[in-house]
This record gives sequence, structure tokens and C-alpha cells, in this order.
Amino acid sequence: MTSSSAWRGRLVALVGILLVALNLRAAVVALSPIAEQISHDVPLGSAVIGVLSAAPPLAFALAGALTPRMSARFGMERTLLSGVALMVIGQLLRAVVPSAPVIVVASALAFLGIGVGNVLLPPLVRRFFPDRIGPVTSGYVTVQTIGATVVPLVAVPVALAVGWQASLGSWALVAAVAAVPWIVELARGRGSDARDRSPGSGGASEAPLAGGIWRSPTAWAMAAGFSTTVAAAYTVFGTFPALLADVAHVDEATAAALVALFSLAGIPLSIVMPPLAARLRSSVGPAIATIALNAAGFTGLLVAPIAAPWLWVAFIALGAAFFPYSLALVGVRSRSHAGSVALSGFMQAVGYVAGALTPLLVGVLHAATGSWTASLILLLVALLPLVPAAIVLHRPRFVEDEVGP
Repeated sequence: MTSSSAWRGRLVALVGILLVALNLRAAVVALSPIAEQISHDVPLGSAVIGVLSAAPPLAFALAGALTPRMSARFGMERTLLSGVALMVIGQLLRAVVPSAPVIVVASALAFLGIGVGNVLLPPLVRRFFPDRIGPVTSGYVTVQTIGATVVPLVAVPVALAVGWQASLGSWALVAAVAAVPWIVELARGRGSDARDRSPGSGGASEAPLAGGIWRSPTAWAMAAGFSTTVAAAYTVFGTFPALLADVAHVDEATAAALVALFSLAGIPLSIVMPPLAARLRSSVGPAIATIALNAAGFTGLLVAPIAAPWLWVAFIALGAAFFPYSLALVGVRSRSHAGSVALSGFMQAVGYVAGALTPLLVGVLHAATGSWTASLILLLVALLPLVPAAIVLHRPRFVEDEVGP
């Protein structure tokens, strides 16, 4: 099969996947940089800011639990379109209705829509590009990372030029554009969503898989790896500016630069890791690397924080490699569309619960002890589930084989 023939007829789906990926963090990162400007018109107290900070991983976890059932009933494309619609509605509402309660509820709707996209992009890659899972996953995760980096940079100048409402509302338009390829895909191939519900390909005939996925050791192992990286990421973004200032004695600008280093490291990782998921029979290597790199970074901050804070954060950033790896592994460790949707939903539901709870526990321990020692020990202990997970992931099993009929 030539390169051109391999991609022919799937360009619309590829564009749709990349456009949705571009929007998978916009609603999350577009608000905080302009929160001060918003507060001039809409009082956003610390409680509201706290809710908005905690809402994304909780919404993503809820979407992980609900999306497989929705996909089984309505098909992946229609379910994805409903998620995009939530992104559009949520981002538009919080821009045109200047009220703190509306901003919270509308943001939650947008976050839930993002969660639907989080769950469905790996299975959609598997369905449309079963021969290109690694490269296409690399492409969409890279676009997602670039979007998460660029949106905050654009949000501030747009808000200064034309107002915060236009800044927030503009991302609703970008999300609306992401719906177009999927509308075209449904219009030109009405049977495509029906394939989601046919035996062996996913849907109602295989709906019990979503409820029985918890019986799969592979699903639990992948959830453990995903949880480790998501928990570390949310902890870095939520608490590391304060932690680094306290333990490494860096100034505010340096702490922000260190957190930015963590974000930027996601771009090369998103390019390198998904193809490995498609090529490696065993996932022991990536799992051990995740453990070792995170352990080195957290231990460094624990025992010698002042010596090399850039190195310790770099280790933790590289330890996030299992995030893009696991997204590609969803398609590799499932035989069917239903299996990939169920696995993606389960992995992300578990992972984002960990992403919500870990920064909270880190903060509670810091408040209770007055130091970051217990918090860093907690982050080290949180790596332990990856040890049995690495053993399980040594076997190239499919989740359908483990769940059974």
C-alpha cells in the first residue's frame, strides 16, 4: 500500500481529529490568564477560582464514565459531536452572560465536552487509522499540547484589545469549526456510525464490555500509568510554583519558567512516544522509565532541592511520557471499537480522579505539616502501583480477552 493510498479517503477524519485535539484544553487554559480582568466586571472570589481549578479533572473523569455508554447507543461520531456542542455552548455562555454562577456552570459544560473528546479520540484513531495509530496519535497529542501552550498566550492580548468576553467567546468559534469535518463525515457516510454498533466493532451489541472493563488487568495497569502522569501534571500546575519557591528558593519568574518547562516537554514526548506504543510488544520499558524519572525528580526535590531544581523538574517532565504512550496504547490493546472506547473511558475516569485528588492531598499535607516533605513522599508513594502495572503490561494482551463474554 502506497503512502497516498493509505491516507486517501480518510483526510476528513484526520482533519476532524486534529481540530478537536486543538480544542481539548482551550476552555481550561483560556480563563485563568484573564481572571483579573474578568473580576473587574464579575467578582470571582477564591471559592469560585478554586471550583474552576478543580472542575476540569472531575469533569474529565465523569466523561470517562459516561462516554462509553453514550457511544454504544449513539455511535462515536454523534457522541463526539455532542461533546463539541458542549464545548461551544459552555464557552459561549460564559462569554455572553457575565455572572459568576453562569461562568462556573458553563465552564463545567465545556469541560465535560472536552472529556468526551479525550475519551473518543484514541478509539477514533483506531477506527479510521488502524495502520497508523502511532503517527496519528502523535499528531493529535502534539496539536493538543501546542493548543494548551498557545491559547493562554493569545488570551491576554485579545482580552486587552477587545475585552475579556471576546477573548473567551472566540474559542467557542474555534470549537464550532471542529464540528464541521464530523458533520461532513456523517453526511457522506451514513453507515459509518452504524459500524460502531455492529458486532465486533463496538456499540450496543458489545455494551456490556463498558461495564465489565474493570475486570481487565490490562485496563487497570494502563489506568495506573495514566493516573501517575495525570496526577503529577496537575500537581505541577497547581502547587509547584509555591513548592519550588519554598524548597528550592527560586523567585516567582523562575518558578513559572520551571512549570513552563514541564509543559514544553510534552511536545517532543507527544511525537516520540505514541509510535513506540504501536511497535513495542511489551510496555515494561516505558512503565519503568516513568517510575524512574518521576522518582528521581521527586527525590531530588526532597533531598537536594536547591542543588538542581531545573534537573529535578526536567526529570518529572520526562516522566510524563506515559501520557501520550497510553493514549496510543488504547488502540493497540483492544480488538474492537467498543473495546477501545471502554478502555479509553475507564483509563481516563480513573486517571482524572487521581488528577483531582492528588493536588488536593498534597495541599492538605503541606497545610497540616508546614513543609513539603510529606507531600513529596506522597508523590513518591503514588508511583508504587506502576510496579505491578509494569508486570501486567509485559504481556501483549487485549482487553476483550480479559473481560470475556
